[in-house]
Amino acid sequence: MRLLWKGIVPLVLGLLITVPEAFSAELYLVKEGKTSKIVFTSATRVRYEIKEPSNGVVHIILRNVRLKRLTRRKLSDPVIKSIEIKPLRDASLVVVTLLPTYYLQVKESYPPFKLVFTPAPLSQQQMIKTMLKRLYSQGKCSTFLANFGRLSVARLTRKEAVAFYKMRLNCAEDERYWNDVVYSAEMLMRLVTDDKERESIWLKKIKALFASKMYEETLAEGKLFIDKYKDYNADLAGAYMAEAMIKLGRIDDAIILLKNLIKLHPDSPYLSNMYKALAKAYYLKSNFLASYMLMDKVYLNNRKLAESDSEAMFVYGNSAYRLGFKGKAKKILERTFNLHPSSKEAAKALAVLGQIFADRGNWKVAEWFFRQCIRMFPNSKAAAISKIKLAEHYESLGRYREALNLYTEAEILYPNMPKIIEVALYKKGLMLLRLGKYEEAIQTFKDFILRVPQSRFVQDAEKYIEEAEFLIAKRAYKQKRLEEAVKLLTQFAVRYPQNPHTKEAIELAGKALVEIVEDKYTRKDCAGILLFWDTYRNFFPMKVKSGLVTFHIAKCMLNNFRQGEAIQLFEWIEKNLGLKFPKRKELLSYLASYYFDRQDFKKAKEIAEELVSISTAKEFPEIHMRLLKLYFTQGEYKKMLDLSVKMEKEKAPRKMLVYIFFLRALKDFEEGNRKGAYIQLRLFAKKKLALLEYPDRYQYAIVMLARMDYNDNNVDLAYKRYLWYFNAFPRGRYTDEALFMLGYISEKMRETFWNLCLKRYPNSHWSKEIRALRLAEEIYHEARGAAGNPSFEGSS
Repeated sequence: MRLLWKGIVPLVLGLLITVPEAFSAELYLVKEGKTSKIVFTSATRVRYEIKEPSNGVVHIILRNVRLKRLTRRKLSDPVIKSIEIKPLRDASLVVVTLLPTYYLQVKESYPPFKLVFTPAPLSQQQMIKTMLKRLYSQGKCSTFLANFGRLSVARLTRKEAVAFYKMRLNCAEDERYWNDVVYSAEMLMRLVTDDKERESIWLKKIKALFASKMYEETLAEGKLFIDKYKDYNADLAGAYMAEAMIKLGRIDDAIILLKNLIKLHPDSPYLSNMYKALAKAYYLKSNFLASYMLMDKVYLNNRKLAESDSEAMFVYGNSAYRLGFKGKAKKILERTFNLHPSSKEAAKALAVLGQIFADRGNWKVAEWFFRQCIRMFPNSKAAAISKIKLAEHYESLGRYREALNLYTEAEILYPNMPKIIEVALYKKGLMLLRLGKYEEAIQTFKDFILRVPQSRFVQDAEKYIEEAEFLIAKRAYKQKRLEEAVKLLTQFAVRYPQNPHTKEAIELAGKALVEIVEDKYTRKDCAGILLFWDTYRNFFPMKVKSGLVTFHIAKCMLNNFRQGEAIQLFEWIEKNLGLKFPKRKELLSYLASYYFDRQDFKKAKEIAEELVSISTAKEFPEIHMRLLKLYFTQGEYKKMLDLSVKMEKEKAPRKMLVYIFFLRALKDFEEGNRKGAYIQLRLFAKKKLALLEYPDRYQYAIVMLARMDYNDNNVDLAYKRYLWYFNAFPRGRYTDEALFMLGYISEKMRETFWNLCLKRYPNSHWSKEIRALRLAEEIYHEARGAAGNPSFEGSS
């Protein structure tokens, strides 16, 4: 059992044992190492009580024991001020007064027990000081700095404060806690009185301000320092100031400052520091030769200084690379990486090393360096550049998917690097385009233009957007999504008339339209054809397939009562293709019919004659017939006869051949050839087809034959013809004439036929003739009667 007493809180441990009589025991003090012990021994168990009422005074009450003596043994460094034994009734009281730096522990719960005295804890301030000194002496600077804040500086003496702040300054420098260095230097500059020491501390402050990127403060402190101190330390302060100016972009000011300092102190021990800063300035001005030569001097004169600055080493190596000294650049950059493997310059060094091997064509090693850079410094700009370089390499090899992955990673991982985003987005769009993901490529390029509107790649991106839109349309055509392809291709041609793909887009749109028209024509979908024509008429390749597609469209127009537009297309085909058009005969037939219908006989005759000259009557009988009629009406009987002979030879339809007899008869009438006309009319009248196809002409032919028979005194035949006509056409066009002539020829049936004529056709010419004849007959009879009557005779 272990008990600890603190302050005045009592801890009572007791053990009650009944012993019939008191006995003697021994108490002695032992020193073992850093621990002192009071050892109490007894032959039997005793009842005891231990108290520590206050101030390190311990009371030990032994209830059933009386101590007679105290034995002190092996005591070299007593921790007990005094031990006093007081007898009590049936007990002994041992009063132990401890030194103030010790406290008591009970190691046993009953005798033989041990009271262990160990050094008491120091005060908090003493403990912190002791701990900080120990940590500093052990080189545990990180822990020292972490615990320094627990120290109450206000309670320190000036000497102690200086000592502890020096410790803090040194540790902060070792650990590169530059803010702590600045603070410690400021405190020391207030406490230290020695001017040389203050100068040294001030330089450390300027260095720390620069290292903590407080560049304006570095310039301010450096100026104050140079104004006060004119020795060589001013050169070092000037070097820090120059580097701060470089970081602030005041490169020209830095160069002027450094040149003045070098001119002022050409033998300065800090000449290398100034050369190093000047090399950085020239590097940023792209004066790689000056930068390389200055760093070469620094490296030869003060290699330790050069190698301690990772940025200077990178400037040295990259300047060598830019000047073409690739072997030396490789060695310097490898050294930079080995000396400063965690610095941002190490990342840059890996990237440049990769580029060196890439320039040599050794992409296996180059890729290793680039990937090391990406793996070790994933968030650095060098890693971003390495990703871009690798991606460009894969792109050159045609490994577009791998390149796309790297460009996408660069876009996602480095959103705060505008130049990386610019290249990554642009190249990402290009890779998507190369992989055939045209819609994604368009969206990426649009995003690129929106995010980087001032980029030098914007015009190229716009061109690639146009190319992607064309490829989408072309893909639709290849996949036979023709209607979609037409829409996309025509939109592309309208939107980008100057694009190099526009000509091909128009050609593809035309091909798609041709296929659509042919497909819809086979399905007799004229409405669909005309819808596409009306929408995309400017893109139809009218000469494609020798104009057949245009011909189909024109025919659909005819079927949809758009005759005028159809004729325009027919005329265009005839004008532009002419003899090359495979269906020219059919085309001419449509044109001839149109002009016949419009009674434009000049054009109709010209076209019809062309058609007749290249076709047979069996192919286009209607045009042959209409031309034949036109010849008749225009009195070109020779051409009419020639054409009729051609139609007979070429076996024109029978109904047309029959009609030829009628036209020949009319021609003979016109020429005064009554015999020939009679023969042709008889041939026409014999054909039943004439009666079926040309009933009006047939009636006329019968009547004309009857007239001719009557005029030739062939009265009986004339009578038969008129009677046949009356029976065949009781309400015909010439029925009134037939009734008149029947009555005129046959006296027996005269009244019957004439009365019928008067009844049916009271207003006709022949009814008037009947009335006139009857009136004449009456006058005649009256005249004859008057001739036989004397009164009449006398009167006459």
